[in-house]
Order: sequence, then structure tokens, then C-alpha cells
Amino acid sequence: MGIFPLNEGFQWLAGWPAIFCFGTATVAEILAYYIPFIDNLLDTITTPLAVGAGTLLLTSVLPIDNDFLKWITGFLFGGGAAAAIQGGTAMTRLASTKLTAGKEMR
Repeated sequence: MGIFPLNEGFQWLAGWPAIFCFGTATVAEILAYYIPFIDNLLDTITTPLAVGAGTLLLTSVLPIDNDFLKWITGFLFGGGAAAAIQGGTAMTRLASTKLTAGKEMR
């Protein structure tokens, strides 16, 4: 919309595909806030993605020359840490939903 000037690397944010994706993600997050089933569904989708992101993030900064060793280390430590944190969060949310039947405690 031309309100803020964007650097060359961020021009894709001004396109309709990006706006559509961000809008869809916003609606999904709002629905997940109010509907526990959708929240748990989003956790089911994001847990494997978190493992991939953790692996990619750690692998991108590891100073190891051997590619095989670099990817194995990235998967074990980066992906493992992400799986532990995201899995713990997902299981806690699932248990909370099950124990409260999705209702708010007051």
C-alpha cells in the first residue's frame, strides 16, 4: 500500500499471496484461541514443523565441515530441543483441554 518503504529483500511482504497467507494464519489463531479443538489441531500441524525448523536453524550455524555430521548433529540437538519444547507444550495443552472439557476455569 506504500505506507512503509520496504527494503528489496522484504518486497514479497507487499504482495497479495503474503497478505492472504498472513490473513489466513490470523483467522486460524483467533479461532484456536476460542475453540480448543482447533488449537490442538494446530499443535498437531506445528510440532513436526518445529522439528524441521530447529534442525535447519542449528544446521545453518554449525561450524562443521562434514555435511553428514552437520545434519545429524542439527537434527539430534536442534530438532530434538524443538521437539521437546513443542511436544511438551502440545501435551500440556491437550491435557488442559481434556481436564477442563475446553472450559475456562474461574
